[in-house]
Amino acid sequence: MFHRERDASKVALAALIERLRARGFTLLDIQWVTPHLQQFGAVEIARADYLQRLGAALAREAQFA
Repeated sequence: MFHRERDASKVALAALIERLRARGFTLLDIQWVTPHLQQFGAVEIARADYLQRLGAALAREAQFA
């Protein structure tokens, strides 16, 4: 997606994570754990844990804009 500049996708992901944290988000579902995402702290979690975290995340006040 960001192929014209070296490491641009890393910068974009870091900016997204910073924005989400600053606005009260606590969960980012990435679907697949890849080495690229692991370097940012991505981990695979069990479905039951994910559903519990999702419920807690949905109960929080958060606004992207």
